[in-house]
Amino acid sequence: MLHGTLTIVTKIRPSKVKALEALLGELNARIREGEAHPFEGVEGLSFARWGILEPGPDGERLLVFGADFSAEDGRYRKRSREFLERLVVGLCAHRKESGPRAFDAIYRCCAGYPAKGLRKPNRVFEFLKTHSVPYTARQVDFAYRVETAEGMRQLLSLSDAVEHHLNTHRHPLESLARDEELGVERVHQEIQQHLRPLQPVLSDSEWRRRWDLARSRAAWATLLYPAVRYAVALPLVGLCSAIAAVEKKARGLFHRRAPIEPRQALHPLRVLRNYPREPQGPVQNPMIHVATLEPGLVARAALWMTLRSVNLRLLRYVVGLNHIRAIHCARWVLLTNRRSGRGSLLRPRTHRLLFFSNYDGSWESYIDSFVDDPEVREFLVRIWSGTQDFPQRQSSRPFVEPFKAWIQQQQVPTRVWYSAHLHGPAGRVEPSIPDLHHLLQLRRLLARGDVSSAEAKQALGSFLSRGVFDPEPHLMRAREWLSYILKRRDHVADRQFTKPGAPTRPTAAAAIPAKAPTPRSPAPGGRHPRARGPWVQGHGRSVLPAAEDRGSPPGEELAAPDAP
Repeated sequence: MLHGTLTIVTKIRPSKVKALEALLGELNARIREGEAHPFEGVEGLSFARWGILEPGPDGERLLVFGADFSAEDGRYRKRSREFLERLVVGLCAHRKESGPRAFDAIYRCCAGYPAKGLRKPNRVFEFLKTHSVPYTARQVDFAYRVETAEGMRQLLSLSDAVEHHLNTHRHPLESLARDEELGVERVHQEIQQHLRPLQPVLSDSEWRRRWDLARSRAAWATLLYPAVRYAVALPLVGLCSAIAAVEKKARGLFHRRAPIEPRQALHPLRVLRNYPREPQGPVQNPMIHVATLEPGLVARAALWMTLRSVNLRLLRYVVGLNHIRAIHCARWVLLTNRRSGRGSLLRPRTHRLLFFSNYDGSWESYIDSFVDDPEVREFLVRIWSGTQDFPQRQSSRPFVEPFKAWIQQQQVPTRVWYSAHLHGPAGRVEPSIPDLHHLLQLRRLLARGDVSSAEAKQALGSFLSRGVFDPEPHLMRAREWLSYILKRRDHVADRQFTKPGAPTRPTAAAAIPAKAPTPRSPAPGGRHPRARGPWVQGHGRSVLPAAEDRGSPPGEELAAPDAP
């Protein structure tokens, strides 16, 4: 499966700014209330948003549209074009309805939009295609590389069915689990027998193909990243950075000789815009951030190479980003705008770096997770250090507060926000990143023909005793990614490594008590969460905290990933 991104940047007519803001506010309220909107019936769409960028040095306001979608495998540009065609065709087919009319009214506020609007689908398609901008680097959680938003809803239904069965048939399952040799296998067979109505979800052959393809791409990225980083990226970025430093000094000499308009130096702690905080939910919140790049052709080339190296690095992760398990999708997009008017060819361009993100938890915890992880903080500093007003790191004070102030200063309010999980036609669900990976592990476990292997018994025992699976490593182990590279997946079994001398986990027969313990307070029968391990959560709850759960530092059995 291919996870696609679509970014469309258009210029807003100066006389239509107020009208556009009102239209976007009205549309966002309609999406929140479950009324008709332009994204109804768009196949494969996961996230979408609109935002208005503040005027840059060129004085123009820009409307940015970002979408994340799932598509079949193939060439990225071809699949993106097909998604854009489906979007336009669907809007034109229902152009008399309120949702497509809102889309048409929004882009009528932009320069160059066809006068007849959705009555001319070819012209609308060409307009959107002309103003689309490719991403430079992105982070896509592994769950979105394997499953669509609709497939995740099916997995949530599967999880609910398993939980209901375990809660209502606790005593028969305990009887099966008393057998020390075959107890786990009998419980597994009994659950599969109960899930026969949902067997099409478990027996989907395309799911296994998508899983192997996503793991194979992560394996190749793991193999190629060290060579690309050390042999190509670091030497070229270092050379470009040295040339950019000389270019900056030379530009400073010319600026001293020529009178220029003084630009007020912004300090992230002194000049901080008091944007009204956007409403935030417990999971899945959006962010739009834009920063103006410092002038210099060589510096922009170094930034582009850094972003491409980071893009390959992020493709390696199969769970979260290092120990940060809060990011659904994120991307960086380089924007270039030429000043309009007489003599525009001789005027310098405005270059900005646009950042989209869909994250779990609060804004504070999300930014804290970046700063607390040294490796993630290092490559974020490399990316944004070439932008205006970026805070300089000083040993005398912590970096987190200046960084937060700079982020909030450059952040752009999200005018319209759509999530297939939150605003889909089947109702509101709020799966966090740990929830999604829990669903993937549960689906893999139930689809197995048997659980005779040690790792399968350990996984099922953990699920039966605690309701959750053990956290997976964020990077593929060497044995696994080599097996994908060598195309020997059927001959190399997954193994669970433990530290020497560490006690192994109990089996499911020992983990499930023969008799239910006496509760401290009256409670209904069935499985109940213990203090240290909650059971699988239903809709609207998360198995693990989002940004606050960064995991423990990697042990000796896991090699720490390279810095970008």
